[in-house]
Amino acid sequence: MVIMIEAARNQIYNAFLDQLSQFKENDWYLVLFEGSPTENAYSWCSDCIYAQEDVRKFKSSYDGPVKFLQFKVGSKEEWTFPDNPFKVKFPCLTDLPTAMLFRGQVDAMRVIAVKQKDLLYLCERSQEYESQVRSGAWSPPKIKRVELARS
Repeated sequence: MVIMIEAARNQIYNAFLDQLSQFKENDWYLVLFEGSPTENAYSWCSDCIYAQEDVRKFKSSYDGPVKFLQFKVGSKEEWTFPDNPFKVKFPCLTDLPTAMLFRGQVDAMRVIAVKQKDLLYLCERSQEYESQVRSGAWSPPKIKRVELARS
């Protein structure tokens, strides 16, 4: 049983890395990490269920330049393992749901236990950060997160 859970956990994590590797360097992405659905619920994660309506409102109202993706991190059993790659490797999650703002593969900002206003704020911050990049006030790191995570 443990081997199957570990294989599933690694498969889910590698799917995240594959998606991250496709992020374009100068584009902005908002990724929401959540617990995976159960047979009869949106998620095993009660905080994810609590945030569900705010996420739905955000998705139906936001039409800006930041691309929004939702990523399920697996079952409750997979999440609770201390060596879960989402916890011990990038993105080093501690809680769910967690929203992370990326510029390409660079983790620019994150919020835990999100509400609609938090998701909108992260999108607004992307525009401020982009303004700082254009003015030279912020030089984003050139770290390729996928390469670091896979090593």
